[in-house]
Amino acid sequence: MLERLICATFGHRYVVERVLKLGARKVGCTRCNNHWAMHDGTRSFVLWDREFEALYALGGILEEASDGVTPNAKLSRAGTNFKQDPDAAASA
Repeated sequence: MLERLICATFGHRYVVERVLKLGARKVGCTRCNNHWAMHDGTRSFVLWDREFEALYALGGILEEASDGVTPNAKLSRAGTNFKQDPDAAASA
């Protein structure tokens, strides 16, 4: 409860928890343990709920629909900059 009050007063401590695909990721707060879905293309930032988890979980709906095709986005060493996989870009 105190953590939520601190976050409401001073702001969240955001970290990228999972990269879903290029421009989309799951972010969370290390202090209050809330989670959000973030998408750069639509500039959206919404609360992570059961529906997002069902879609993006390992073995979830989107993974089944992609038939094992891996995304061409990888995290850089810093963990915040995205780089396109040169092998995936060459084959596209």
